[in-house]
Amino acid sequence: MNILRQIFGKKGEAIDDPAVLRDRLFEAVARNDAGDLSALCHTNRDVIRRAYSAWLKQDPELFGSDPRRVEWYGRNLFAIGECFARSGDRSLLEKLQRPAEKGPFRKWDAELRACIEMVRMQDFEGALARLAEFRKEVRTFAGFPAKRMEGLVVGYMGTCLQQMMRAEEALDHYEDASLLCEEARDHEGVLTHLGNRIETLRWLGRHPDAAPLAEKLAEMLESNGRPVEAARYRTRARVMAVGEPLLRLLFRMGDRVYEEDELPAQIEGSVKILFERNRTTLARCQQRMEEGGRHVGQGRYEEALASFGSALEADLYAPEPHYESASVHMLLGRYPQAIECYEKTERLAPGWFLVRSEGWLARQLAAGRFHADVPMMLLALEDHPSEGGVALAQTMCDRFEDLPQAWLLLGERLQRAGRGVEAEAAYRRGLGCAEERDVRTRLLTSLGAMSVPYRRAELEQAAALDGHLVAGSTARVLLRSGKAA
Repeated sequence: MNILRQIFGKKGEAIDDPAVLRDRLFEAVARNDAGDLSALCHTNRDVIRRAYSAWLKQDPELFGSDPRRVEWYGRNLFAIGECFARSGDRSLLEKLQRPAEKGPFRKWDAELRACIEMVRMQDFEGALARLAEFRKEVRTFAGFPAKRMEGLVVGYMGTCLQQMMRAEEALDHYEDASLLCEEARDHEGVLTHLGNRIETLRWLGRHPDAAPLAEKLAEMLESNGRPVEAARYRTRARVMAVGEPLLRLLFRMGDRVYEEDELPAQIEGSVKILFERNRTTLARCQQRMEEGGRHVGQGRYEEALASFGSALEADLYAPEPHYESASVHMLLGRYPQAIECYEKTERLAPGWFLVRSEGWLARQLAAGRFHADVPMMLLALEDHPSEGGVALAQTMCDRFEDLPQAWLLLGERLQRAGRGVEAEAAYRRGLGCAEERDVRTRLLTSLGAMSVPYRRAELEQAAALDGHLVAGSTARVLLRSGKAA
């Protein structure tokens, strides 16, 4: 005889009064007496099925004002539903997990959507206050839907706190949301809030604390049939455990993202190179940056600087506001301010885009070495179509013979025009005056990659410079390809 027959073979007391029956069932759960619980369920199956929907409704006399009583009540109802499910009847669990047609759930959905819209509009303070009141109401109800809704609410409260730079409080809320989702059997919610906890710890600079959570998330994703995401989190755990760099490169190939040391020697198809900071940029900062970018496009530079300044206040660790402010100061001829902004960018994200070469140029302009028109001329040359760019680049090189960026741009345009010998000569002229490591790395990589087999000497120099991140990484990948001589 199997275990279910042994359990349900036990005779339980028949009880017609639903309230008395509920209390007896709850007593069996409290004693952890599976045999008595199963016997009572077996004998009173029809009464329980008829009463269960009513039991799901709030009973103020039973709950009192203690929210823990609501949690206790929900656990008891779940235990009864599980008992039925073990015999093949999942109807009670489905009622527990499904919002009622009538009652608070439709109103809750509308309230949650309204709160989410406030979050989307970045009214984090208002949304946080509204969510806190919403949570008080949700906690007066039992059952999986209420528990799941509370997990959603608490998670969004964490998001508001994180975006308001109250990260320690956000971390507590994400942990609470994870527990609520576990109780509600909301597997996707558990994954989401575990990811939120990882990102919050990263923003706090607690990367070693985030590493074991990334390992845990990888295991859960693997068991959920998501091996690509699982592999990515395992790698992130490895990087965080040893100390995540302020800035590094990632490589997207198809649906996979690789660290540089994971890249295959033979790369097939296109590769997208991504900057990866050790912290995510907060939403208000991103919004202010977009606003500042629009001002720049309209030539409203002072308004742009104000927007970038507001972005700085919205995220203490973001390099973008410093970098874009520096570019505006350069255009306005404010070289000391530009230098300061480039230096702050480098401290927050070493090697961010062209921060090193542009910082070098700002210092040369401040010293009077180059004409004030050089930044605008370089921008114009970078935007100029390749067919007309050769002549423009040559003119700039003739005017500023010791400006390595001009020689680099000339070489690139000559190479695209199929004039390889002249392109190599331009790159070498640039190397002759390239005292700055960013431009020097790009010149060396361009030289090394001009033909196959690749030129090992130039690529090795570029790989060792720690100058331009993308060019240096490209050099290392080419060296590993087995095609360098």
